[in-house]
Amino acid sequence: MTENVKKIAVSLLLLTLPLSAENLFNNSTMDTAGGWRGSKRMVKETEGGQENRLLQITASPRGSVSFSQEVPTRDIKDVKLTFRYRSKDYKGRGLELRGENPDGGFIYFKKDLVADGKWHEVNWTYSQIGSSKKIEFHFIVLDGEGEVFFDDVTAEGKP
Repeated sequence: MTENVKKIAVSLLLLTLPLSAENLFNNSTMDTAGGWRGSKRMVKETEGGQENRLLQITASPRGSVSFSQEVPTRDIKDVKLTFRYRSKDYKGRGLELRGENPDGGFIYFKKDLVADGKWHEVNWTYSQIGSSKKIEFHFIVLDGEGEVFFDDVTAEGKP
């Protein structure tokens, strides 16, 4: 490969990078509590010889417990949420994911949680953005008991 061809290939690669999927959430790896609001706790665990930070929710029999984050949605038609959760002892009504517009309107998705101690991946595409410039995404553990851990939370915008 000639030097000019290499330069052109690198230039084309750099031009396409901004078009690749970008995570709209701050701190999706849960390295700190930054970006996330709500009733959560950050915990560390060793997994496969690597230290990993997780967001922990302790369910309440008296009501829902949640955490949330706002994402920018300018020029986006859909947002795909992806995350993983784990619980070994949660007993309750499940998980509700809610996308809330600034005007107070919202769409939600409800999911039963499996309490087997293994990681489970969840995907949800939120398609009700309309003209909203931002959407607040809520992760709501419905009333129950036990602990639920979350990690690798991403929100990718689709134009």
